[in-house]
Amino acid sequence: MQHAWVTYIIDPGLPKPAKGPVCVDIEDGVILGFSNGCPPGASSYESSVIMPALCNAHMHILDSSIADIGENLELNELVAQPHGVKYKALSSIPRHTLEKALEETLASVSEKATKYTGIYVEMGREGAQLVSRVLSNLGMENTARLLVQASNKSYPEYMSLMREWGGVGLDTALDLEIFELRELAGMGHLHVHVSETEELRKMGDYLLAAGSARAAIHVTFLEPGTVIELALEHGTFPVFCPRSNMYHTGRLPPIESLINIYMDGLPAGLGTDNTAWITPHVAEEMSFAYIMGRGRVQDRSLYALSLLYAVTKGCSKLLGFNTHEWLIIARIPLLNYSHNPVVTVVKRAGELEVLATGRYTSRVDEPLA
Repeated sequence: MQHAWVTYIIDPGLPKPAKGPVCVDIEDGVILGFSNGCPPGASSYESSVIMPALCNAHMHILDSSIADIGENLELNELVAQPHGVKYKALSSIPRHTLEKALEETLASVSEKATKYTGIYVEMGREGAQLVSRVLSNLGMENTARLLVQASNKSYPEYMSLMREWGGVGLDTALDLEIFELRELAGMGHLHVHVSETEELRKMGDYLLAAGSARAAIHVTFLEPGTVIELALEHGTFPVFCPRSNMYHTGRLPPIESLINIYMDGLPAGLGTDNTAWITPHVAEEMSFAYIMGRGRVQDRSLYALSLLYAVTKGCSKLLGFNTHEWLIIARIPLLNYSHNPVVTVVKRAGELEVLATGRYTSRVDEPLA
C-alpha cells in the first residue's frame, strides 16, 4: 500500500468545498481511504485533487458511428425524429459498426473519470439492447440511466419501453398529450428535450414538461427565471448542453440559473449531447460552460462550484443514483499554484489525468465532514 499527499479535496456537497492537503492510501490505483497526515517518506501527487467522479447527464452515444454527418444542415434537419438525417443514417449502418463505435466512445468516457451517464437511446428496443450489452461488457451498466426513444413516437411504444427499461427520452413534450406525459412520469424516469429552438418555446413545450418530466434537456431559449421556476415549483430539473447549443444554434443556454438550483440542493446536470458533433467528455463541457458563462454572474467562484456540482452529485441525483459512491484522484494542470482551486479545477478539468479511483467509505467520509 502506498501513502501519498494530495493537494486538495474538493466536494461541492460540503460546507467547505475545498481543503487540503490530505494523505491518501492507495493500492494498485485504488483508493482505500485517506486521513489528515501521512507517515514519514510518503510520496506526493503534485497538482492533484480528490473529488467525486464525473457524471454526464445527457448523451446520444449511438451517434458515434456517424461523426460529423450533415455539417451544413440545420438542427431540425439533422436530429428531428424520425425523419432527421441522423435517424436515417443510423438505420442503415451495420449493427457491428454501431457496436464498435459505441464501445470506443464509452471506453473513452470511462477513461476520462466519468462514472455516471444519462444516455438517450435511439432505435427503440433494439438500440436499448445494443447499448445495454456494451455497457455490461465494460462494467458500466450499474451507473448508466437509459432513456429510450420510441421508434415511432407512439404512446403505446413509450409505455412498453418505460415498463421494460425504467426510463424514456422524448424528442419533445409536444409529441404526447399532457395526461400521457403524467402517466409515463409516474412509471419511471422521463427526460424531455425542452425549448431547444425558439419555435418550440413559442409552442409552449416547457409548459407540458413542467411537473411531468424529471429532466428538461437544453432549455436553450428559456429565461433563467423560467428554468428556476421549473425546478423549484414543478420538480422538472435542467440539463444544460452549452457546447451543443452554441454549435447548433449559436446560443448559450441560461446556465447562470444553475447557481440558484445548486444553492437549493436540487438536481441538475450538464450533458454533452450528440457524440456525432460534440466530444463526449463532460469535463470539457464544464470548462466551456465556465468560460462562456462567467460574464453573466457576479460570484464566479460560486458559479464554478455550481458547475462542478452539475457534473458530479447534482447529476447523479438527477439520474436517480442517490448515493454518489465513486470518487477519483486526478492531476489538474497548475493546481499547485492556484489562488482559487475550485475555479482551476473547473476551468482545466478537460486536461485532467486520472491517478486513482475508489468508493466513499467510512475512512473516506470522515475527513470530508
